[in-house]
Amino acid sequence: MNTNGCAHDRFHENSRQETVCLDCGLPLEEVLQEWLAALRRRDKMEIIDFGCSMWAEDPAWTCTFDGVEGDGERNVRLGVLFLAQDTADIGAFFDDDTGRPWVVISQIYPLPEELSTRYKAAVGDCMGGWPEEDHRDKIVAMTGYASGVPFDPQAIRPASAGDKRIPGVKMPAGVEMPCFATAEEARTFCRSAAETLQAFFWMIGFFLDKPINLMGETGWQYIRSMVGRQ
Repeated sequence: MNTNGCAHDRFHENSRQETVCLDCGLPLEEVLQEWLAALRRRDKMEIIDFGCSMWAEDPAWTCTFDGVEGDGERNVRLGVLFLAQDTADIGAFFDDDTGRPWVVISQIYPLPEELSTRYKAAVGDCMGGWPEEDHRDKIVAMTGYASGVPFDPQAIRPASAGDKRIPGVKMPAGVEMPCFATAEEARTFCRSAAETLQAFFWMIGFFLDKPINLMGETGWQYIRSMVGRQ
């Protein structure tokens, strides 16, 4: 399908009642079918379950930078961490009658093998050494050292969901993370959210363009700081 470079962000955000994508003009049904096809292409996606968190990666999930570490254009491999956490642990409090104390925090990271030597050294200094062998240990060290690029895990969802969203708490950059009554409900959501990641990475540039903190730093800038020299 030729989308003429359309990221379908305006389709997703503004075109729920339209019959065509406002960006590229393709019929809504054709766009949805392409999204569904992306969702079914999961044969290379790997999911690592850490219990309270879940990591997902796929060789096709990349973003491209110019001039990183003097290498010219470079494709950086990416992964996603879903973290189920008690809201009391992150300073987020709700009325007692909400009954939804568990939040799912969703973040984009480079694969740990993509980190710069400088960044690995900083992680090692803080986490008791950088693990050289085990991929899982590298993920734990990297994600334990610093947060990733936050994103809305409900941004990509079936059209049948309409405008219905699971209520949640807004992070400092304004990204809303969904909340749940129990840890098991939160983990169940993590598994279902992982199923949408192929479609999510189909438009990864749109999400990395957004500011991720109060300083206005974009996802591109944040990931570059992890994989490049600066």
